[in-house]
Amino acid sequence: GRGAQYTRQSAFEGSRRQKRAGLVRIVLACPGIALGQAAKRLDAEERAAGRDAVDPQLFASIVADLMREGFFREEGGKLFA
Repeated sequence: GRGAQYTRQSAFEGSRRQKRAGLVRIVLACPGIALGQAAKRLDAEERAAGRDAVDPQLFASIVADLMREGFFREEGGKLFA
């Protein structure tokens, strides 16, 4: 079976932290990606994993956090890591 390892991870799966990590990965892979494009990609990843689409407000809030923490900067609607 999946055991304890699985239950430990499942709190992370689908969480805000997990979406944050996904978004960081996307921007690192595609520096200069448009905000809308990044949102679409994160959405596609979430759906592929069997989760709900990412709420636009949640997406905006994650981007704002990452910018405040210095992970990202935004120029002309594009994200850079």
